[in-house]
Amino acid sequence: MPTLPKVTATEAALKLIDYLKTQHGELMFYIAAQQYEHWQHTQLILDVVQGPGGSDFSLEGPDGERFITRSRLFVNVD
Repeated sequence: MPTLPKVTATEAALKLIDYLKTQHGELMFYIAAQQYEHWQHTQLILDVVQGPGGSDFSLEGPDGERFITRSRLFVNVD
């Protein structure tokens, strides 16, 4: 069975990341150790939605876009 990546991104997120890289240079994404402890059994999916960023997490895009994360629980199937 193939291994799923722990973090992935939608096409919209990848497009916004590419735009932000052209404006600000290379971007790194991090998660705090406490957050990882909580989310270690999930796949994190980086996505983009319309609207102003209202959290410490979000970088706003040029058209009022912001990043959000979605998650998918990993389940062992034996």
